[in-house]
Amino acid sequence: MDLDIPSPPERAGHMSSPQSAALDRCVGSIHAFNDADWERFFELVGDMVYVEPPTGRVLQGDAYREALLAWRRAFSDLTGEITNRAVTADTAVLEIVWRGTHDGPLAIPGGELPPTGNTAEVHGAIVYRIEGDRPVQGTHYLDLMAVLRAAGAA
Repeated sequence: MDLDIPSPPERAGHMSSPQSAALDRCVGSIHAFNDADWERFFELVGDMVYVEPPTGRVLQGDAYREALLAWRRAFSDLTGEITNRAVTADTAVLEIVWRGTHDGPLAIPGGELPPTGNTAEVHGAIVYRIEGDRPVQGTHYLDLMAVLRAAGAA
């Protein structure tokens, strides 16, 4: 029996234009982070609210920018590899593996953890709430224990 099942690219073509644009912004922001292209990063997602459940932080604007730069200071070679992605009418999700070397101070409540030189591989996912063609909130679930192990705190 022959089934008329479209190939994945054809299926992806059925996604509405605003959804595609929102997903492209989310994916592009990870690439911009990897390149430390902060102007491009904030052009893509800078006006959204960033939520980090493992730390309890809710950030936007300058506070969000400072948090990103703090992660980059603690792990100067930090990059994210997108391993999966999905989008619906109002949600985009990226699964990401973050990799980097703890070669700078890591800010924690009550102080800083000095660099250890340890490498980290941290699995996470960012769930974006989208409106139109833009992400308006990104909730970043990440394995904080893996970060703390790399920093010698766990």
